Amino acid sequence: MNFASDNVVGASAKVMAALGEANQGAAAPYGADAWTRRAEEALSALVQNADAVTEGQNVFKTTCASCHGQNAEGLVGPNLTDKFWIHGASGKDVLKSIADGYADKGMPAWGAVIGDDKARKVTAYVLSLKGKNLPGKEPQGQPID
Repeated sequence: MNFASDNVVGASAKVMAALGEANQGAAAPYGADAWTRRAEEALSALVQNADAVTEGQNVFKTTCASCHGQNAEGLVGPNLTDKFWIHGASGKDVLKSIADGYADKGMPAWGAVIGDDKARKVTAYVLSLKGKNLPGKEPQGQPID
């Protein structure tokens, strides 16, 4: 899973493929906006699935907590519970960060390690934390309302 494409339609189709809802060839008739919207809707629906969020939390605690903290309050990595985001706060942005990482900032690419299903569930867990504002690492990135 590689979301590092500059081609918006290609990147959106790859996100949709990772969500298990589309493939590359089907993206063209709908355009990037429709695919991005569907990707966001699918991830938002996953946030409402308590089992998926709990599974994502379990993966987070074993894979991500060493950098982001047990409650995502931030340690070496940023606090994921505040309104400040470095690489965007949409579901697609979070999934891309998890799957592809940002090696230049110390964020590993976990997609190939944990697989698509777990990457989606960790994304759902991280999205479920938005607005909790747990005390922890100082804000990093841009404020997202």
